[in-house]
Amino acid sequence: MTVAIVIAGVAAMIMDNGQWTMDNGHYRILVGVVLAGLIALLAFSPKLLKRWAEVSHRLILISTAQSLVRLACWCVQLALVLYALGAISNSQFPISNLPVYYLLVTITPNVPIAEVGVRGAWAIVVFGTMNAALAGVLLWVINTLLPCLIWPFLRKNK
Repeated sequence: MTVAIVIAGVAAMIMDNGQWTMDNGHYRILVGVVLAGLIALLAFSPKLLKRWAEVSHRLILISTAQSLVRLACWCVQLALVLYALGAISNSQFPISNLPVYYLLVTITPNVPIAEVGVRGAWAIVVFGTMNAALAGVLLWVINTLLPCLIWPFLRKNK
């Protein structure tokens, strides 16, 4: 999943003209190094993992494609919550910000108790409104907190 998030997030940063570029020119070098490292990791992973698992290039490709579909579902969910909370409007919504948001949330170190703050802070940076921070928190509640609270009631005792 992390590979898919990095691929989509970096691709979105590259395609977005100017918003995520740095003034000192090191941005393109950084993106190149990240992409080269990712490609090398994917290329050599079957050999590196053969000791613990049977992994092929085909399996990696299928897993990454499935993860990209899952990320697309997350992006649609985030866009709908942002729209419902009035954080975005139809006319000025840069769709490339969605995978960038997930990239930034993924690469930022955090602990579960602080995840809400990290998500909210990145939502403000990426989307520019306090409603976006609320959307990030609301998604965390829907996707993380509610399942954790409901699980004890759904679990069957053996």
